[in-house]
Amino acid sequence: MKKAAALTAVLAALLLFAGCGARLAEGFDKQTIIDTAEQIITDIHVKGTTEVLTPLMREDYLEKYPMENMEEQVLELLSGSGNFVTFGQESVVSKANPDNEDEELAVILVTAGYEKGEINYTLTFDKDMKVISFYAQ
Repeated sequence: MKKAAALTAVLAALLLFAGCGARLAEGFDKQTIIDTAEQIITDIHVKGTTEVLTPLMREDYLEKYPMENMEEQVLELLSGSGNFVTFGQESVVSKANPDNEDEELAVILVTAGYEKGEINYTLTFDKDMKVISFYAQ
């Protein structure tokens, strides 16, 4: 859990310092990334993290991070947040995969507003739009 929070903080800082003018790597479409991330978050509210993310995730990510931990983390955040209200700030940047420098990834930070606060979601996609990381904080 601490590892996930630390990584989320690093990714959030990366997104904030990258600025609005950051260009995406070839093969990514900003609007597709935003729409996909919003749909995933919306579906999680209805169906749950495991059911939504499992078919969308890349196999190597599923092997590294147990879905049970993610489900528990998201449920804990959502339980104290109240009903979903709106999507807020969204930032999208490209970055190299730390495990494979030749692979470019798209990282999106989405702020979702709820009745009792905000949750920041960070999702990372490969060029096939497979999710390779998901964090909520």
